[in-house]
Amino acid sequence: VVAAIVIVAVTLAGGDDGDTTAEPPPTTERGDPTVITAGGGTRIGDAEVGDIARQMTAGLASGDFEAYAEAFDLRGEALEAERLRFENWKEVPFARKEMVALEFGDRAHDSGGGEVRTKAEVAFIHQIEGADIRPVAEVYELELVKEGPDAPTRVVAMTGDELASGLYPQPWDVGPIHVVTTERAVVIGFEEDAELLESRAGTIDAGVGGALDDLAGVDDEPLARRVVVMVPAPGAEVTSLLAGTDGETIHEVAGLAYDQMTAPLEDIEGNWLAPDDQDTFEGAGRVVLEREFVVEGRGIEELTRHETAHVVQYAWKAKNSEISAAHDAGEDLPGADFTRIPRWMVEGFGDYVGHGFAAGATRSYEYDLAIAAARAGQAELHDDSRTFYDGTNEDRDRRYGLGMTVFLYLEDTFGRETTLRFANRVFGAPSREAMERAYQELLGMDREQLEQAWRSWLTARA
Repeated sequence: VVAAIVIVAVTLAGGDDGDTTAEPPPTTERGDPTVITAGGGTRIGDAEVGDIARQMTAGLASGDFEAYAEAFDLRGEALEAERLRFENWKEVPFARKEMVALEFGDRAHDSGGGEVRTKAEVAFIHQIEGADIRPVAEVYELELVKEGPDAPTRVVAMTGDELASGLYPQPWDVGPIHVVTTERAVVIGFEEDAELLESRAGTIDAGVGGALDDLAGVDDEPLARRVVVMVPAPGAEVTSLLAGTDGETIHEVAGLAYDQMTAPLEDIEGNWLAPDDQDTFEGAGRVVLEREFVVEGRGIEELTRHETAHVVQYAWKAKNSEISAAHDAGEDLPGADFTRIPRWMVEGFGDYVGHGFAAGATRSYEYDLAIAAARAGQAELHDDSRTFYDGTNEDRDRRYGLGMTVFLYLEDTFGRETTLRFANRVFGAPSREAMERAYQELLGMDREQLEQAWRSWLTARA
């Protein structure tokens, strides 16, 4: 069983259009998007797109699709697709949901007063209750048309912008969804799988809750109470969600964890969005489980624990507060970029938590493969994230197992508390130097010495 971690961390920024008027633009009695004119020409500016986003937000708040889609000029299937997405959002336990205007491809202006067309991005900023400590975002691209200086700006197409976020589509973009909310998980799948999702929600809840409880208190900042777990539609690959419309499975995986995109700090007009004077939004994690494993019910709790461990890794990375100090000290940033953390460590920690630490891990298939590798004199750790998942399923499981046994060595030698503190320090390190300090201060050795000690420990057990 292979479970993987996918890193997609993007911070969005707002924009500014110097061509907009200085005074707040008017709105019509029915709330149509504001029309901005200059020199008799036709123009679509920042304020107009901001008004469209605010109008969509008002519709979200009232639960009224007609209000949400007031600026839409869509027909047939295109309109019904937006109506379905809107109805899907009603099923999700959002603590916050709004649309915010982000950026243009090009500002549109025709000095002759003719029709203008352009595209602009809006972020669906949302916060799932109990799962997102701070808001996250999914980006959509609006195709906009304005027929003349006095005409309203109309939305003639709305599509997911996977290039901007790398986290499209979400289940609500695909088809009618079914949501099961438990104490520790929000399980989102599809209507045709309603019975399946209801029957597996308890096991998923146990996996999420077990991992979150086991890792609670390692960091000073609290973890979320829940994790969002998604299940693809029947016949769809695990990469059909959050990996773009052309997502392909490179190898067999049982689950994926994604680093959810952070919400923007400000909108296109420069309005500050962060609450309580925060200078940043932090992202959250999302888990996608291979539907085949959910149907068969095999190893779901262990798999969900593994992926939840990755979500905690994201939380530790996001909560790091020492980046400014590391920068001022001239250190090599960013240490918390997971492409710079050995892949055996990322996935080995996932298996270590996934199997329930030493008690469960030493009974696992991956552990047996690691012992066999040591017996054959092949106890080598695989660093490179680009090639870590190459080869057969057994090759990959062996790499997972070898990484996991490093954490078993640490627990056996230093205890579980120090092992978890070490993982927290490494995954949240703001710089390469901070990672090196974690080795020395908690283990009293550098990475090379750790690998030598681990290899001797594992070989003695082969």
